[in-house]
Amino acid sequence: SLSVYQPDADGRLFFFEVPIDRHSINSGSSDLVKRPDGSIVLHLSRERSEEEDVVWVPTPEGPFEAIFRTYRPAEPVIDDSWSVPSLEKQR
Repeated sequence: SLSVYQPDADGRLFFFEVPIDRHSINSGSSDLVKRPDGSIVLHLSRERSEEEDVVWVPTPEGPFEAIFRTYRPAEPVIDDSWSVPSLEKQR
């Protein structure tokens, strides 16, 4: 799962007010959109993307932390042959 948090003044992480009822996305989420190649593109931003083939994950204004967690990971995660793709800033 991927969860997005906003740090407070002391650096503690909290959920923040979002325009949709979701602070995280996971394999059981009902609105996952797969591209023809099977990939899932997450769009982390304050505003919803106009692209139809991405999954919007709302972010707060200012800094945020995106934390990826695995539950019952498969062997590629355990043996480090797979890792979470890095975030890429888009313009």
